Amino acid sequence: MTSLILLILNFLLIYSIKSDKKYWLVPIPIFLLLIFSFLVWRNINDNNISRLDTAYWKSAEENKIKNPETSWGNEIILKNLEDNRAYVKKYNSTFLGCILLQTAFTLISQLFGYKRTFSKTIYKRTSIVFGILLIIISWLELLIAIVPTGPFF
Repeated sequence: MTSLILLILNFLLIYSIKSDKKYWLVPIPIFLLLIFSFLVWRNINDNNISRLDTAYWKSAEENKIKNPETSWGNEIILKNLEDNRAYVKKYNSTFLGCILLQTAFTLISQLFGYKRTFSKTIYKRTSIVFGILLIIISWLELLIAIVPTGPFF
């Protein structure tokens, strides 16, 4: 659903702008906005997970002091930690999928702008950059599909 909204937003904005620059003026800022929001979102959620993880292990140490045979922490904190990790994993894949889609759309619009406008140098350079980015992000998606654990999950 998010991908469909992203595509519709791109098409509507490109269709509504009447300038030759519309092929890079719309998709590149949306791409940058997606990247920036993903990085901010990840930072906030990584801090939350780190805080919950620290609280869980602190409660586990306190329980171990009270009863040396017990090494479990607070179950409520553990449940919150697991829920938070599942939430982050779900939306990481959504974010990365949207970034991949936006990169592909940006590459296509750069190639389309190269064919339809007279500003050939801008579109040529940006199409090369977004072609390389598309390969990198596709490779990352492939690696995540093969091994779903790692720095993004």
